[in-house]
Amino acid sequence: MQYEKSEVSFDVWKFEVKCIIREGNYTDTILLQCIRGSLKGKARGLLLSLPDGATPTQIIEKLDGIYGNVFSSEALLQKFYMETQKQGQSVADYGMRLEDIAQKAVEKDQRVWSGLRDPLLKNASRYKYDTVEKFDQLLKEIRSIELDLSNYASGSDNKIQHQPAVVEQSGMQEMIKSMKLLNTRMESFEGELKKLKESKPDDHTSSSNSQFRGQGRGNYRGSE
Repeated sequence: MQYEKSEVSFDVWKFEVKCIIREGNYTDTILLQCIRGSLKGKARGLLLSLPDGATPTQIIEKLDGIYGNVFSSEALLQKFYMETQKQGQSVADYGMRLEDIAQKAVEKDQRVWSGLRDPLLKNASRYKYDTVEKFDQLLKEIRSIELDLSNYASGSDNKIQHQPAVVEQSGMQEMIKSMKLLNTRMESFEGELKKLKESKPDDHTSSSNSQFRGQGRGNYRGSE
């Protein structure tokens, strides 16, 4: 494990050392010998500022304070979303770079949750942030909540949009009812008009006789 002064190299070095510590196959004495032997230059010189009995964890913390990531979770998430594939960079390398940025956000102990924009989603997933430790699992849980909220919002919109349709349908039914009633009246009127046309000659004769009689009576009344 040779460390060179660069952010990525330090991250790889720290990851390997943590893995060896986690495996528990070696004593602290052997681990300290491996760590000292893996550090070169200024990184090795930093060990002089630590006490003689410094543990592997204390050495990692010391180096992390000098060479480790200092970006906030929000800054890392912004970098994650803005990161693009470089010229000549393979898809595998690009994916590893994205995962590296995401892993740093997890190690900041703020994780992806603190960078959520939607307040409703953030509040709904707060309990997941407090209970889920793994980044992939947390991301999956938040996506699930996001889907539920999206479906709920979509259902609410549909209900709101359907209300005018119900009103419009009700109004249409009233219009159809009125048109049917008007049509019935028109048919009745046409029937009456037809009867009137059929009886028009008789009515004309009767009307002439009535007019004649009316004129006679009128003249008579006028002479009185």
